[in-house]
Amino acid sequence: MAMEITSNYSSYVTSYTDSTKKVDMSGNGMLTHLSQMMVQRAENWMNGIGGTNDILGSTVQSAIRATEQALYDLDHPLSPDSVKSIEVQRQQVKERAFYQLFLVKLEGCL
Repeated sequence: MAMEITSNYSSYVTSYTDSTKKVDMSGNGMLTHLSQMMVQRAENWMNGIGGTNDILGSTVQSAIRATEQALYDLDHPLSPDSVKSIEVQRQQVKERAFYQLFLVKLEGCL
């Protein structure tokens, strides 16, 4: 079991890194706004769920679920009428592209 978790972890770390490079998230894998996965992390912390730094979980399947949730949350914001700057809108386009690519790569790890 430990070998499977380590192998899965390595697979999705590689998938994550490759995806950030292909989407060119501000040159260093970072966004200039709070990402949906960071929102998930904060929600988990506030609700006492899991390790607060463990957004993706320990398996490829849990990483897929987290990524699908992030995509859903981008498409269904809690405040749909909030005004976002052009820069935040651009970064959200990159964020969505990243999650979509990351999801494809994760599904390839199964």
